[in-house]
Amino acid sequence: NAQQSLIPASTLKLITTAAALEILGEDFCFETTLQYGGEIDEDGTLHGNIYIHGGGDPALGSSNFKDHYYKPYFMDAWVEAIQKMGIKRIAGAVIGDAQIYGHSLTPSTWTWEDVGNYYGVGPSGLSIFDNSYTLFFSADAEEGVLTKIVSVCPPLPQDVQLFNHVRSSSINSNLVYIYGAPFNNTKVIRGTIPKGRKKFAVKGTIPDPAYWAAFTLHQQLQAQGVEVALPPTTVNRGGEVLGIRKDICSLYGPPLRALVRSINHDSINLYAEHLLVHLGLLGAKKGDISDGTKALKAFWAHKGIDVTGMLMCDCSGLSNYNAITPKQLVDVLLHMKQSDCFDAFYGSLPIAGETGNIDTIFQEVPLKGNLKVKSGTLRNIRGFTGYCTNKQGEEIAFAIIINHYDGSRREAEKAIEAILAPLVH
Repeated sequence: NAQQSLIPASTLKLITTAAALEILGEDFCFETTLQYGGEIDEDGTLHGNIYIHGGGDPALGSSNFKDHYYKPYFMDAWVEAIQKMGIKRIAGAVIGDAQIYGHSLTPSTWTWEDVGNYYGVGPSGLSIFDNSYTLFFSADAEEGVLTKIVSVCPPLPQDVQLFNHVRSSSINSNLVYIYGAPFNNTKVIRGTIPKGRKKFAVKGTIPDPAYWAAFTLHQQLQAQGVEVALPPTTVNRGGEVLGIRKDICSLYGPPLRALVRSINHDSINLYAEHLLVHLGLLGAKKGDISDGTKALKAFWAHKGIDVTGMLMCDCSGLSNYNAITPKQLVDVLLHMKQSDCFDAFYGSLPIAGETGNIDTIFQEVPLKGNLKVKSGTLRNIRGFTGYCTNKQGEEIAFAIIINHYDGSRREAEKAIEAILAPLVH
């Protein structure tokens, strides 16, 4: 069924990352610019605002890139740059500007139980801290008791309200879902965590990343002695835009090859969705999901791939409304084999039985250590796409997708192993 359109889950990320490497180049870096508007008087008062102008960097402030953003801490570097301008007091506000992309970028076909959880976070023109926060819960030793939220990291803006309905359970796994729409500051948390745990971590999504960026810089400025007269805000919330802005400094994100490795190796949906809307911006001067998917299909069609039956509602694979054929996935892999960016693409794929989110499967030779593969998982959907080498030294590109299987995930994986093992013999 090589030509049958199937729900690909996260194997769809290969379509996106391959196109991004080809279009942008593996050395491409997103840029975030710190700016000011207004005039600075001789006493050091800025009669205007500080702006954080987002350039679409999906990893700004991410703990996945500590060496990049925390040595030194990028917020401290921004405060220092503001102070070097002679600014001691800001009469206006810190304003987040995410206008490079559209306003609401969370795909409409994502399920309600996914949106609000860390893997269901939508992109923003000004993303920060992976647009997610971590809640730490304390659970009673007795089953069925309401838990307590003991801390939140990084601190959330004051207007975000958390309603906790999570209880302790004898089930030793995270069964927590955080419900709340983008730009909605009310989050309802339901489900269970293992009983007796004193600091159990659950990750959720921030409703307005641009505001969170402005809020964080506002807090950092105040802490380091720079008074800010007005509360933080964003351009979308009506923040004042005063005349011509002047650049203070720019912060470049990690190179695209590093982002692609995070996307394919660790299956980070946020980074993939950022690439989609950025490709839409380049192709149609409009950074949104629709133009991004059109740009992706047009790119692969131009490369000679038949895109009939390639239906995309996102590019991370979280939507159940996506569809792609195994033949299309393999055609992309074959194209990338001839690409100047192949090393970056190939190096981004996890190694079966050893790394990434496939480190615990394909544990037996000849599959272990042989397959370089992207996995895809949704409820009753499993897929694997990548490269392998057989005993004769021949390289093989493959794609296997199972939709709506009846049974356990492990049973589906065993069925796929039964297909792949003879392939590499």
